[in-house]
Order: sequence, then C-alpha cells, then structure tokens
Amino acid sequence: MDTSFEVQPLEESVVEIVLPKTPQKCAQCDYTTTGTFNLKRHIMKKHDKDTGGREQPMHYREFLCDECGLQYNSAFALARHKRCTHDPSLVNFICPTCGREYKRQDNFCRHLTTHTNPTHLAGTKTVQCTYEGCEKRFSKQWCMNRHIAGVHHRQTFTCHACNKRYKSKSALAYHVNHSH
Repeated sequence: MDTSFEVQPLEESVVEIVLPKTPQKCAQCDYTTTGTFNLKRHIMKKHDKDTGGREQPMHYREFLCDECGLQYNSAFALARHKRCTHDPSLVNFICPTCGREYKRQDNFCRHLTTHTNPTHLAGTKTVQCTYEGCEKRFSKQWCMNRHIAGVHHRQTFTCHACNKRYKSKSALAYHVNHSH
C-alpha cells in the first residue's frame, strides 16, 4: 500500500472565490448598499426605536442582563457578569491595603498594582469628594464623579408589579416588557 502523497505549495491549492455584491435595499426608505452588514447597521441606526438612533451591533441586544440592563456581546460575557455582579455567594477579594472589594481576581490583581504606582503613592489625590461626611480623595475629577454616582447616588427604579429594583430605567423597562 502506497502512503505517499504530493505536497503542493499553499498558494496553488487555495482557490479564491469572489462573490458578486448584490445591492441590498432598505424596506423602510430609499437607502441602498452592497453589503448585508451595512444594511443591518443602517436599519439599526435609522429605524430601530429600541436604540433611540444610537448605533448598536445586533448581537449586543441578544445578551442583555435582566437584573441591571447591561449589554454583552456573548452569552459567556453575560454569564460571567451575572456570576460576578449579582451572585451574593461569590467570595470577594479584599485589598489588604485599602479594603476595596472585588469579585473577579483579574480586577483585584490589577487594583493591587495601584498601591505600587508612583502617582498613587506620591499623594497626588487632590480632588476631595464633595459629598458631606465623605473623606475620600481622588487623583482625577472623573474618578470622584464616578465614586459619587456609584456610592452616594444609588438611584433605583422599582417595578410596581413585583417590587424588583433596577439600577437604570432601561433595565426596568426591559424587565417589565419581558416579565409582565
């Protein structure tokens, strides 16, 4: 039995297939394009009421957290988010230097480097939290704003049908539309 075979260079064994681009027409207006992706993007941006005119990839809408309304591009990313953010039984990683808590080890390890960062150690945290009674300081204004929004202004939106609470109006709307 002969088991030998002839090896051809890669460029000779690859056949290039070129498909003709057929025009794609929007059913709702006069827009025409040669790509399906472009047509989907156009419809999403110009005609989809759910996005409010914001361009948003189709696949992001498929993986929406029903707890807080955050959107993800894969089922894996959504599952990781739910596990790390909404699972109260998950063990927290606590920084021994400042006491900050993390549910994901990669974020915790990234945070630990801030305690060896020269900017962090030099005492350049000149922006004081403006919330009465809070002594927290930050190196940047946007860090303080994020802190105030996340810690001091935890506004929630409550479903009147089941009393579930959500962090955003859009998350509550999604819940109401899909659950009641």
